[in-house]
Amino acid sequence: MESIIISDFTHTYVRLHENLVAYYVHILSGSLQIDPQKIAFAAIFHDHGKYTWKQDLFHKTNLTDEDWVTIKKHPEISVDIALKFIPERKAFILDGSPSIADIIYLHHEKPDGSGYYGIKDIPLEVAVLEVADVFDACLSDRPYRSAMEKEKALNIAVSPFIDYFVDKGYGQNFIETTLRKTFMQNTITKIAICQP
Repeated sequence: MESIIISDFTHTYVRLHENLVAYYVHILSGSLQIDPQKIAFAAIFHDHGKYTWKQDLFHKTNLTDEDWVTIKKHPEISVDIALKFIPERKAFILDGSPSIADIIYLHHEKPDGSGYYGIKDIPLEVAVLEVADVFDACLSDRPYRSAMEKEKALNIAVSPFIDYFVDKGYGQNFIETTLRKTFMQNTITKIAICQP
């Protein structure tokens, strides 16, 4: 594994995002009536692989093919970091199906196969993490765009998963009311401390 040099900016930017995603998955898990423990734990580590990035990658507006290779490795590296830095929890991280390691590794996958690794068959826990991850990311300023309004962020986060949630037994009414209401009523407004 690459050595990790963490700047104050990287630590603040990544940790704030991970903590907010953990908050959102905990809230969303309640709406879906699933146990939040694994998903929230995965959320806390899901972007740790970004600590291996060069600082300029956080500020780029135009990404190269090489940049995308680095970016797409971060879920796998996040799993490695979680296993390395808390070895006493290794059995917990690898237990079950999906395991916490699975959830972290798959957190950029989508039901249509358009995710980082092209995996379509994703567990519900992964979908929950991905929706929360995208929602919070859309609420953040990025070098290539400004932070989005909540409604737009929610639409971008949920749209790839509407049919998925319906197939899992959560009807269209659930998507339009419970899921949307959960996010809209529990959004945390960010302070401008993670502006790249």
